[in-house]
Amino acid sequence: MSPDGPIKLKVTAWGNGAGVRLTKAAMRLMDIDMGTELTVKHHKEGLLLIPDKKRLTLNEKLAKYDKHALMVNTALLDDGLVGTEKFN
Repeated sequence: MSPDGPIKLKVTAWGNGAGVRLTKAAMRLMDIDMGTELTVKHHKEGLLLIPDKKRLTLNEKLAKYDKHALMVNTALLDDGLVGTEKFN
């Protein structure tokens, strides 16, 4: 699951059922956030969790941006002309 090997999780009581809590590392690897719906499929070695990917609206995409990182990255790119560009 990760470069360091599989992540072990423990089944715990959750209401009248049972559940497994996903670690931040597992969620990062799956590229999911809180509230993401998962499809569970039976696999020969166990269960396979598949994120239900939906198309994000523009507002949802903008909300995911780290505004500080965007400003820092933009500042790093703004070091003047590089080639023979001409702007009118």
